[in-house]
Amino acid sequence: MEIEKGGENVMNEKIYCAHCNKMTDGQIISKVELFNVRGEDVKVNASVMICKACNEESFVEALDEKNLEIAYLEYRKIHNLLTPLQIQEIRDRYGLSQRALSKLLGWGEITIHRYESGNLQDEVHDEVLKLIAKPENLLEIYEKQAHLLVPRVGEALKKRINELIQKEIQPNFNKALEQMFLSERQIGEFTGYKEFDLEKIKNMILYILRFHETYRTKINKLLWYMDFLCYRVYSVSISGNSYTHSSYGPTADDYELIISVMLRDVLIGKDEIVVHQAIREQLKSTASCDESIFSDDEIEIMDFVLNKFKKFKCGEISEYSHEEVPYKSTVEGQKISYTLAEELSFDI
Repeated sequence: MEIEKGGENVMNEKIYCAHCNKMTDGQIISKVELFNVRGEDVKVNASVMICKACNEESFVEALDEKNLEIAYLEYRKIHNLLTPLQIQEIRDRYGLSQRALSKLLGWGEITIHRYESGNLQDEVHDEVLKLIAKPENLLEIYEKQAHLLVPRVGEALKKRINELIQKEIQPNFNKALEQMFLSERQIGEFTGYKEFDLEKIKNMILYILRFHETYRTKINKLLWYMDFLCYRVYSVSISGNSYTHSSYGPTADDYELIISVMLRDVLIGKDEIVVHQAIREQLKSTASCDESIFSDDEIEIMDFVLNKFKKFKCGEISEYSHEEVPYKSTVEGQKISYTLAEELSFDI
């Protein structure tokens, strides 16, 4: 039996008409009816069966159930209640069974099953379900109620909650971080006439580490050479980052913050290495570089710089950079203009 909206006759079928007291042809029509839901009249376009002989309505259980379902949906809209599908989506997000979620929330074991099957939830339960749509709220409940779950289920849930929290925080954090960087950098001679691109500079670091593990200082100098050489050849930098004259040579602005973010996001890792009785951190990549964000020209520039300095140690590349005209033309704390890239000691 199909049902269409708009009052169209859908199909004829044999029905028993109590008014005619015999089997007759019936047809489905649409009409406006009021359904009482929790003491409130709800208006819906109901599908009803009528006898074609006498035009009287005949009760059909399947149609009545469908109309009640529509009335419940309309009631949910009026009172802003979650639909059965939305409740299921919240549960599925955490990989929980209906019974497990009911137990975690301290409800009857079949409560969630009833709600997902179409029964109306009360407003208190609805508010709780809306709250746990946010993983940080479910984590708070989990920390108090974890003992109600089977250990295996509880451990899997905690892992999933933390993954979702990280997933939700990360885009917002990166957006805020990039906005902070952008607010500090006006496109011009100190950015290589390009808008700062956080993803580009992170992937430049991953590209460097893809070939060999190395120390922060050398990565810093390689970034500077890559950006400035690209500007010298193509009149635009790769990352849009700015660089400042420091006692260690040209230094990428907010470099340590970018490294910290990448360590936190497990894009890179670090090993402690003892060098001349001092402990130094050697960085390594733990994620793949997204080369698709670079042009062929940018890849060529990065490869050229990596090949030129592949045998240089940290101190050697730092000393080399100290002799560059762009560095020597500035003083401590001064930003280095990309226009000085024409004075680099080498070209591609």
